[in-house]
Amino acid sequence: KGPRSSDWYTGLAPHECPGYGDGQLRSLPTPRLDKMTKSIAQDFFDNSWTLYECLFAGLNGEEPFYRPPGHGLRHPQVIILRKR
Repeated sequence: KGPRSSDWYTGLAPHECPGYGDGQLRSLPTPRLDKMTKSIAQDFFDNSWTLYECLFAGLNGEEPFYRPPGHGLRHPQVIILRKR
């Protein structure tokens, strides 16, 4: 519980990520395709990936995935896997 260590993240930790400043990670603007470079694409991907992981960093244990939230406004984060 508490803040996640840097090794918890599969990509860059928030403080190492493009878009981090003043103690916050912010989303980068969508890159323009006519001005795209490999560096811009990599920064945008790293930023998006880290923001996505930050959503799950707040979940501790397995309970948030099956227990309905206290406010009752939405379903638990149930993930259903299907065989093909």
